[in-house]
Amino acid sequence: MVGMARQAPVQTTEELMGKCTWNFQPTFRKAVIVFTAAATAALMSAGVAMADPKEPTDPADLSPQAVAALAALPCVSGGPTAADGAMAAALNPLLTKKMRGHMTAYNTSCARAVVQEVRNRGFNQRAAAIAIATVIVETSIANLDGGDRDSVGLYQQRDIWGSYAARTNPATATGIFLNEMQRLYPNGSWNTAPIGTVAADVQRPAAEYRDRYAEQASDAVIIANRMWSRAGVDTAGVYRPENGTFYLRDNNWAGPADITVQFGNLGDKPLVGDWDGNGTTTIGVYRPETRFFYMRNSNTRGDAEIGFVFGNPGDVPIAGDWDGDGVDTVGVYRPSNSTFYLRNSNWAGPADRVVHFGNNDEDLPVVGDWDGDGDDSVSVYRPGNATFYLVNSDVSTSNPRAVQFGNHDDLPLTGNWNSDRYTTIGVYRPETRFFLLRNDNTPGDATIGFAFGNSNDIPLVGDWR
Repeated sequence: MVGMARQAPVQTTEELMGKCTWNFQPTFRKAVIVFTAAATAALMSAGVAMADPKEPTDPADLSPQAVAALAALPCVSGGPTAADGAMAAALNPLLTKKMRGHMTAYNTSCARAVVQEVRNRGFNQRAAAIAIATVIVETSIANLDGGDRDSVGLYQQRDIWGSYAARTNPATATGIFLNEMQRLYPNGSWNTAPIGTVAADVQRPAAEYRDRYAEQASDAVIIANRMWSRAGVDTAGVYRPENGTFYLRDNNWAGPADITVQFGNLGDKPLVGDWDGNGTTTIGVYRPETRFFYMRNSNTRGDAEIGFVFGNPGDVPIAGDWDGDGVDTVGVYRPSNSTFYLRNSNWAGPADRVVHFGNNDEDLPVVGDWDGDGDDSVSVYRPGNATFYLVNSDVSTSNPRAVQFGNHDDLPLTGNWNSDRYTTIGVYRPETRFFLLRNDNTPGDATIGFAFGNSNDIPLVGDWR
């Protein structure tokens, strides 16, 4: 392997790939190496323990093509999903290093498992990028059944790090990696160290191989950021116009607000989004009379950290990740011409994208990642017939998916209610103060239902923590 627990420079199996022929037997899980005379001589010259070679050479990376021929174990229960395939297709043109053009539904599902465990452990996106850089180098993001000597799994961890079952379980293996990272970089000091340096320190390769992790860091950041905002669960909130206060819930069931924060002025329209790409949805408002957006990067009282002018009087403010970079940016919907005007950055300027969709003065805007590809698309909800009209691209609005859900005059909601990376539909019923949510974009009964807020509140959705 390239990394984990190597105590001295060694000549690895990968180093000998050019001297071996590989015979894969379909009836066995592990690859069987048939050594040529040259390979045998190379092993003998390396010593019985295969340690401390006299002239170590830089072995070829375990490329995506090579990994495709090896035995690999599932990374997620049920295997890759259609959303993993969509995410892979979205990632491939964004990457510039080893994995460009080689992301598949399978290795995307493995990256998803890594990012989810990082998030579950309470770490941030930088930790996710460090872990992803490591598995890119070690296995091209594949949960391998075998590798260098006794190394297995996404990280090619050796048996001193745990049982075979632990090392081939992506969540457990990621936990092992994070534990070692914390040990080497206490008090969160890994946050300020270079991604490649941290990964190399945890994996402990020979000195001449350390730079490989740094080489993959930029792509690791892209993968981690794009997946991070799809890893959490969205929960309910409301904004109370009469006192300019946000009331936010950490769970989708009835109960008091877990977060209460006043922000903005009377008459402002609420807006929420992940403005800094850290995975947390935070508050904001749009002031119609001045056309000003004011946003904060935490769900706490204080002055706006972001402020700029965009849109026209009468516009409806919206927010979403239009370009899949992990950061939500603003947009407006103009009911008079049923047109969306979207910005790819949170400062003043012209619209980066203009999309006409819906019926004039009849529809309400909704935003979501309906196909799980990592970026948001604009769509509409028609209160007159209680129907969502959903499209998967902001540049093509033909053939929308029509999904009837709720009652006339319900207010539309969209969010990821079950952490499967798809945005799905919901409604808020003002007269009963009920949130009614579905885990599929299909007609049917609500999957989740609970009361929260007051009848005049404006419903919100986000991952507040």
